[in-house]
Amino acid sequence: DQSPLKEFSMTSFYETKDGKPAPQFSLKEIEVNRGDRVRLNITNTRGAHDFKIDEYNIYADTPLDTAVTVEFTADTAGEFVYYCTKPGHRAAGQWGVLRVVGQ
Repeated sequence: DQSPLKEFSMTSFYETKDGKPAPQFSLKEIEVNRGDRVRLNITNTRGAHDFKIDEYNIYADTPLDTAVTVEFTADTAGEFVYYCTKPGHRAAGQWGVLRVVGQ
């Protein structure tokens, strides 16, 4: 019995705002059902970034211009922040919310 697969793609990059680098993920929100298998395809298009979700013990380095796939089962309901761990990136806005709904 295979759980449904939910697949998402996002880019990791930075843009310049007011003369300062502003690191970002292109996808700010992901919603899945509890029990879904989740596949995230992350491509870093500019800068040095990574990807982390503390509560799911997920960490992936995302080298420039390389598609990185992260897969896990969303077995805990709630809202979880995903973010880049590079110094200052999360504070500058490089984060999003994984929402896992269901009992």
